[in-house]
Amino acid sequence: MNNYFLIYDDCCFYEIVLLGYFLRYSSSGEQPMFYCSKGGRDINTAEGFTVKADIAVEDITPEEVRALIIPGGPVNNVMGTETASLLTAAANHGAVIGAICGGVELLEKCGILEGRSSVHTTESDVTTDGKIVTALPNAYVDFAVEVGKLLDVFVDEDDVKETLEFFKFHKNIE
Repeated sequence: MNNYFLIYDDCCFYEIVLLGYFLRYSSSGEQPMFYCSKGGRDINTAEGFTVKADIAVEDITPEEVRALIIPGGPVNNVMGTETASLLTAAANHGAVIGAICGGVELLEKCGILEGRSSVHTTESDVTTDGKIVTALPNAYVDFAVEVGKLLDVFVDEDDVKETLEFFKFHKNIE
């Protein structure tokens, strides 16, 4: 099972970087993660970085998706039949789906949020409904933690607390 980050031109890369870090240094060992894009092409982020895609959206087998993470940005740059099919199939197969900022709009357009709570239907900065996590852009730390919990990144609640103290509240850890 693999974790995929859906990247596309002008996506807000900063919204997903921390989650990538958590997956790489997970308490349960490094978890496989790949960048995917339409056509498997490299993309240019909103921050000006060029990111190399590992795989095309069209080449991913939904049953192999453990998690699919969508950053914010102009989601029309990634919307299409292939993207919608992958998102729907992965969600139906029980994958963790995480969307932040404009990524939440993509989930809505695909019908994945129908009948579910999200940051568009609650007053929260981050909302988890089953295996679907949605977040506002300013909640990228909480987003990474909530998705990380679903992916068993943390040892226990003390590990979660320490992570929040360090990354969200900027407290030194001894």
